[in-house]
Amino acid sequence: MITPRVRRNIMRRLARKFDMRIVFDKTLEKDTEAACSVEDREITLNPKVLTKHVSKGRFISAILHEAAHQFCYDTGVFKVFHSPRALEDMTIKELKTYIATAWRAERFVEVTARRWMEVMFPGITYWDVYGSRGSGSVWVRTVYTAEARQVLRRKQLRAIDKEKRNERENG
Repeated sequence: MITPRVRRNIMRRLARKFDMRIVFDKTLEKDTEAACSVEDREITLNPKVLTKHVSKGRFISAILHEAAHQFCYDTGVFKVFHSPRALEDMTIKELKTYIATAWRAERFVEVTARRWMEVMFPGITYWDVYGSRGSGSVWVRTVYTAEARQVLRRKQLRAIDKEKRNERENG
C-alpha cells in the first residue's frame, strides 16, 4: 500500500530527475496503467489502476517505464516506434518497422527502467509491465500492434487500388 503523500513525493522526485511532468488522469483507458506524451514530456498515470493499493514498486515501475520511452525518443532509440506521429501519418515502410520492432522496443524500455530502479531505488523490486517473455511478447505482437496492423492493411489496399487504376488508365 502506498500513501498519497509517498506517491506525490515519488512523482516530484522523478519529474525533476527526468525533466518531465507527471500527472494523474482518470480519462485513460481502464486497462492502461500509464502513458507518455514524448512531445509534451509528460507522463500520465491512471488513478483507477495505480490506486493506493498497488505496491510502491509497481507505482515506481510504471513511471520509470514511461520515462524510458521518453529517453528513447530523446536519444533516437527505436525511432519509428517512439515517433509521436499518428499511425495514419506513417508510411507503409514505417508501419512495418513499427510492428516489427514493437516487442524489442518494449523490452529495451523494460531493461532500461529496471536498471534505473536498481540505481535510484535499491531494495525495491522492479515490476515488469509485460510480465513473462512469452505472454508479454504475444500481447505486444497481437493486441498492442493491432491498430498499426489495421492501418497498414488499409494503406496497402489503397496502394493496390491506386496501382490498378493507373494500369487501367495507362494501359
